[in-house]
Amino acid sequence: MTLLREAAAFHKAGDKEKARALLVEAATANPQNELVWLWQASLARTAVEAMTAIEKVLDLNPNNEKALGWKIKLEARFPTPVTPRNDAESNGAVAVVTPVEEAAVEAVEETAAEEPVAG
Repeated sequence: MTLLREAAAFHKAGDKEKARALLVEAATANPQNELVWLWQASLARTAVEAMTAIEKVLDLNPNNEKALGWKIKLEARFPTPVTPRNDAESNGAVAVVTPVEEAAVEAVEETAAEEPVAG
């Protein structure tokens, strides 16, 4: 069984933490796999994590419709950028997350539940 399939099985069984850990392994082993990054977005703990994974998918395939849709939903629910800040003022720190973040991650999770990512 591939790491992605194992992650999907753990997610289905309700063990999101184990699924996330396996997805990190899968991304390290195969960083060009769009599905790994989509799964990471769908299981992200924060809006920043979700957007980082979505942006990785779009770097690999700018026409990935699922990632484009998730990005639109995430941006619609989160009024400020949800990507790591790279300006001089932030010293590379990740942007502060607001309570709206939970709703943003829920938007990605809802879309993922509607159209599960195959693995």
